Amino acid sequence: MMRIKRTGIEDVLRLLRTCQKRLEKDLDDADAWFSKGLALAKLEKHKQAIYCLNRVTRMEINYPSVWRLKATVYALMGDHRMFRLCKEVAMRLQVQENINSVERIRAMRVA
Repeated sequence: MMRIKRTGIEDVLRLLRTCQKRLEKDLDDADAWFSKGLALAKLEKHKQAIYCLNRVTRMEINYPSVWRLKATVYALMGDHRMFRLCKEVAMRLQVQENINSVERIRAMRVA
């Protein structure tokens, strides 16, 4: 579970407020949506968290971290089908990200 200790709630609420301020300035701030989704998940507001994370995937579909978090939230909600789908996407994106990193390193060595 993602339950947070009572002492950590203030930090999560502070993060939530910060995200909201950033989103008031720029609704296309994918990092703010991701952080807001994470904070809401920690507060066990799973449907709201998924809404935020879906906003991120509409802006940046190749963001492995968001797919992993979505998988976790769906698992907490008991939606095993969506958990598996999101986990598979996250794994494919991570493999591609690793391949791209190796290719960049090889290119730097050649240059």
